[in-house]
Amino acid sequence: MDDIFIKDQVIRFSETDNNGHFKVVSMFDCFQDVGSEHAALMKISGRDLMEQNYTWVMLKYNVRIERLPVWREAVTVKTWRFPHKNLYELREFDILDRAGNVIIRALSCWVMVNYTSRKPVRLDRFLPAGLMTARHPVDDDFSRLDALSEMDRELPFRVRMQDIDYNNHVNNSVYVGWAVEAVPEDVHRDFRLVQVESTYLNEIAYGHMISSRIKADGHNGDAVFYHSIACADTGTELTRLKTVWRK
Repeated sequence: MDDIFIKDQVIRFSETDNNGHFKVVSMFDCFQDVGSEHAALMKISGRDLMEQNYTWVMLKYNVRIERLPVWREAVTVKTWRFPHKNLYELREFDILDRAGNVIIRALSCWVMVNYTSRKPVRLDRFLPAGLMTARHPVDDDFSRLDALSEMDRELPFRVRMQDIDYNNHVNNSVYVGWAVEAVPEDVHRDFRLVQVESTYLNEIAYGHMISSRIKADGHNGDAVFYHSIACADTGTELTRLKTVWRK
């Protein structure tokens, strides 16, 4: 099997925002869909692992955006995996335009956990030996995101049933949607998203209230925001994010 999985697709109308650009949540859903298809070919998808009471859990993302594709634009998505330190499953996603230019690049980091205990397990205990090496490395270029010491704005959301994924908790893309929803409207109108970093700390299930908190910190003309998603019922922090927007 080729180490690199390639899929051609066309941006659908339902995946675009009010400007006709690829929605940020749709982008993260795309990563998950294509990564899962690749993993399924190797018999290590979340659904395959669940049969043994194991699953994949997202830890971190680092996404750089040259531009967002638009409705009906044909793109190519490439992805490959790289086991790291026998604990982390690194995976890169590149989205290319028709000319072969990389317009979006995402680095992601996952761990395999026992579904019942939620504790990480060593990869070599459950992955075939042939999958413990890979020809195409992935950078572990993930920044440390600190806790917010103060905030400018806070928005509440309730966890809906449609936010829950196959692991019975809120899907990673939903947190990104909660974060960008707190960004002021004028930033969405006058700037474009060029970077998303996220660190997932804890999970949450259906029915809880969450709080999307945000702190602005502009730099060199960019609009920079630090985000914290927390459970409103307990105060437990769930996810930290950083988004960068450019004129």
